[in-house]
Amino acid sequence: MNRRKTRELTFKLVYESIIHKFDCDEVFENFVENEVSGKEDKFKDIDLKYLKEKLKNICEKNEELKGYISESSQKWKFERISKINVAILFVAIYEIKYEDDIPKAVSINEALELSKKYSEEKSKGFINGILDKIN
Repeated sequence: MNRRKTRELTFKLVYESIIHKFDCDEVFENFVENEVSGKEDKFKDIDLKYLKEKLKNICEKNEELKGYISESSQKWKFERISKINVAILFVAIYEIKYEDDIPKAVSINEALELSKKYSEEKSKGFINGILDKIN
């Protein structure tokens, strides 16, 4: 399984779930129907069962993850944080808190890579600052 690709797909699906008010089952079903069906070779190094489970768990814990972000970003109201950055933070915080086989430094580094690719330049420092406070 390619963890980086899986993490990036998780981020994209979490972002879509945020937009769709955390209807994660529908988001995942649409992803499989529209992106995976007929293109299985493109996703051969992705564990879809793991991806679905991770998305489901992040969606179920969204209020808890939101709380960690709010606690760690005293000067920012949660509502002001871009949905892209929230999705990046949800994935990273979930990994830090619940996936013991992934070192915190790896989750932070991967979040910063997603930030470079999908968010604004200034978001990198914000994301790093929040994740650094998570234990």
